[in-house]
Amino acid sequence: MTIDYEGLKTMALLVGVAAMAVVIAIMLDLASGLRKATLTGTARTSYAYERTTTKLMRNGSVVLIMAMIDVMLFFGHLWEIIGLDLLAHVPVVTFTASAWMCFVQAVSIREKAEDKAERKSAETLKQLAEVMTTEQLQALLSKVQGKASENDNLVN
Repeated sequence: MTIDYEGLKTMALLVGVAAMAVVIAIMLDLASGLRKATLTGTARTSYAYERTTTKLMRNGSVVLIMAMIDVMLFFGHLWEIIGLDLLAHVPVVTFTASAWMCFVQAVSIREKAEDKAERKSAETLKQLAEVMTTEQLQALLSKVQGKASENDNLVN
């Protein structure tokens, strides 16, 4: 049995391209998040950087695992067995997973900062509802509405 080293080199190069695409997508998402924070006046905390680091580690691990699956398919000659010789040196599984990860980052970039804030507010209110009584929630809501109308008056 001979090993097709040229095919492995091609796959390694293509896996590298897929991994770089994922890293670039994550960095673009970070830049977009920082820009949104600046525009909305939201404080930039280490949480965003920590989340980006977590994404890089998690997605990088997924890319490596998918690459291992592609290498197993390569050595198992699966593509030749099912008659798709053209895909023998293409990391199809890695490309599919990487494309999905890039898509998710693109959706995150396109998401409006206000939508994210609204969703977080709804989650916070849900958590408060679990802890507070109805009367306490109504009192808190009237205070918030009063502050909001004061701010509107200042702006107008």
